[in-house]
Amino acid sequence: TLLGLGALRFAARRRATRDDAPPEDTVPAWTRAEQELLAALARVESDPHAAADDAALCLRRYVRRRTGRAVESATTEEIAAQRPPGRLRSRWPEWVALLRRLDALRFPGHLESEESRQALRESIEEARAFVERSVPPRELR
Repeated sequence: TLLGLGALRFAARRRATRDDAPPEDTVPAWTRAEQELLAALARVESDPHAAADDAALCLRRYVRRRTGRAVESATTEEIAAQRPPGRLRSRWPEWVALLRRLDALRFPGHLESEESRQALRESIEEARAFVERSVPPRELR
């Protein structure tokens, strides 16, 4: 009986802690991704490598938020080998290709020319378009 009473108290404390905790992030995944990609776009001139890193990570976070897949630390090869999740199944190849382009630009020596920085800007804009096209209509209401 003491064990049962202890378990009840523990469960009550956990509920109280959960109720007092701040609510989960209420910003929709697509809104957050849009904000992060705009911030990355603004960084292209001052720090293009950081902008490329930010954009690639943003796309990985977006997919995690949308699908629950932990892809933040996976390589593009590992991601490409995965079975596409139901929510983004039709857009998975497009996302992987875009992620590959961003990842290729992230490495030192790839963003020194204006042409490569323009390619980065275009890739970030493509990422924004990808996010916009992947939002279910019910989430736009």
